[in-house]
Amino acid sequence: MSELVGMLLARGAAPELCDAEGNNALHYAAAVTPLDLALERTATEMYMSMAEGVRAVGRHADVVVFLETGVVVGDEV
Repeated sequence: MSELVGMLLARGAAPELCDAEGNNALHYAAAVTPLDLALERTATEMYMSMAEGVRAVGRHADVVVFLETGVVVGDEV
């Protein structure tokens, strides 16, 4: 995280800039709670698990098509 902040500052990020309500990026970052982070991580892990399941089903379908027809599905040339 500190590397990212350093990179942003090196490229001219201005942490003192505020929105119309007087809040800067630190105000918004401080509003994120550990619960928010945990929920985001859980949602991401669930999405990744579901995506892998979809890929597995797709691979299974490709194998079935190959066994039934001899056609290789999904190969890009």
